[in-house]
Amino acid sequence: MSGLSVSARDRLTYVREIFAYIGPHLSRERVRVVLGTLLSFVAAGFGIVSILLMAALLQVLRNGPPALSSGGIDGGRLLDLNQAGGEVVRVIGALPFARESTQAAIAVVGALLVLSTTTAVMCNVTSRWLWVSVRTRVIMEMQVGLFAHLLAQPMSFHVRNRAGGLLSRLHLDIGSVAAMLPLFFHTLLRTPFVIIGSLVVMLRTSPVLTLVTIATAIVYLVVSIVLGRLVRQSFIRQSRSRASLLSLAQEALLAIRVVKAFGAERAEVGELRGELEDLVREEVRGDLLSAQYPDALSQILSAAAAIVVAVVGLGLVATGDLREEGLILFLTASVALLLTSAVVAQSIMSLYQMAASAERVLELWRVRPALVDGPLRATGFERSITFSRVQFAYGDEPVLRDIDLELRRGEIVGVVGPSGSGKSTLADLLVRLYDPTGGRVLLDGEDIRSFGQESYRRLFGIVPQEALLFNDSVRKNIAYGREDVTDANIETAARVANAHGFIEKLSEGYGTLVGERGTRLSGGERQRIAIARALVGSPPVLIFDEATSALDNESERVVQEAIDRAISGHTALVIAHRITTVERADRIIVLETGRVVESGTHAELLRLGGLYRRLYERGDRGADYALAPSAD
Repeated sequence: MSGLSVSARDRLTYVREIFAYIGPHLSRERVRVVLGTLLSFVAAGFGIVSILLMAALLQVLRNGPPALSSGGIDGGRLLDLNQAGGEVVRVIGALPFARESTQAAIAVVGALLVLSTTTAVMCNVTSRWLWVSVRTRVIMEMQVGLFAHLLAQPMSFHVRNRAGGLLSRLHLDIGSVAAMLPLFFHTLLRTPFVIIGSLVVMLRTSPVLTLVTIATAIVYLVVSIVLGRLVRQSFIRQSRSRASLLSLAQEALLAIRVVKAFGAERAEVGELRGELEDLVREEVRGDLLSAQYPDALSQILSAAAAIVVAVVGLGLVATGDLREEGLILFLTASVALLLTSAVVAQSIMSLYQMAASAERVLELWRVRPALVDGPLRATGFERSITFSRVQFAYGDEPVLRDIDLELRRGEIVGVVGPSGSGKSTLADLLVRLYDPTGGRVLLDGEDIRSFGQESYRRLFGIVPQEALLFNDSVRKNIAYGREDVTDANIETAARVANAHGFIEKLSEGYGTLVGERGTRLSGGERQRIAIARALVGSPPVLIFDEATSALDNESERVVQEAIDRAISGHTALVIAHRITTVERADRIIVLETGRVVESGTHAELLRLGGLYRRLYERGDRGADYALAPSAD
């Protein structure tokens, strides 16, 4: 479905899927949907009435004021443009004022024509306004729904997909999909009504001229369908190019420190220019296919059809098979039919464009979350969280092998090991960012997959290696995800995290904006706010994932003091960058190539003289833990 060619069966399937996807949002706007659709039909009806009134105007100009109407309208004659004017004039003749003079009759018919046209325009505008309102609301609901769907996906999904590409689908593609609503309900639904009505009138007037007009319309529609398929392919390429462009720009801006540090501005601009050149070429091609060629074709065919109809029609007038006013009205009706065909053709182009966006949206929507909520609600734990023969692999690459580990309530467990040994993956499994590919993680003997993810994760306060802050106030960053915390809770958490002192010195204290990703703060300050964020909800378990590894010595000392204060009296898992971080842990686990190779207290492991001792000796000198033989 995401490729450039789609079978007819697949196309019907995705049409059903997209309407099933949009349907619940439309049902909430049913009043606007029904009213907008009805007004669209009313506008089309008054368009036909305007043609009949124009016929009456021509009749009055030719024959003078109407006589008194003697009987009802003959429906068969009314549908013949040679006779329609006379039939309408007979009815207008029932108005005494209209019979007084030609000028009076013209005034009456002209006023009715203006009223009919104005009503059609007002109904059309109101219908369009209602459908734009519906589209805007549906876009909002679809974006919220897809955003929630994306957030529900596991970390493996987000590792595979670039954020810029997801944002492109969330914003641009959903907007394009929702644009089909006014097009379908406001335009396409009434099109058969207009086309059938025009054809009936035209056939009753002159079958020969009607065939000329139909042939022109068919040529236009066939060419539009062929071009539409090319438009869809072009639009898919445009969507991919926009997603790549957005990802590229987003990544460069988020990593602006790295870009500047390596003097890579020119390289980034060059790469962006290359992406933009690809996009511009595709947009020009798409515009030619979807707008320029169809517009030119429409003008050429319409002019050719008008010339043929005029020439043939004049011949019919000369033989008496057609009246002059009938020819004039037929030209008006044929132009209306061709304009409607042009609208249909443009709609086909738009639908092909929307098809590309719909496929991209549905491609995401079909992805079912790999992590499923269980029926239980986690409210705390009494005894322990246990890893039972846990295994985990990223695809075919094993990361953890047969891990048996128990984190008992009130216990502080340290985890150390060379780079790539699986330390951070252990923490990810603990908070269920991934599910094990083998074995189980148990909370008080219950598989954690039995719990709802949100309630289970609220048991943990996590401080990652790099504290990612949001472009908001210090207060909002500390309280993030905890709607029920008070300012007093926030300040208490900040004091424990050794952050209250520097926060008070900021320009607006707790109301100070920290900047994109917290760039207005130092690394140590960001990390202390992250510790406060982990503490503010009073979670029963704290996880520190190499929380000091990216800091200088002074910042590390301050943050380490905050960590020591934070874990006092808590259950904690501390993943260490330096051995000194976990020396006072109740128990230390040593990982190597995804396995637990040693376990014990600091003193016991030193006496053992194995990997832990080697890491300790190198760590004391400030070297990286990764040992050459064990590094991934």
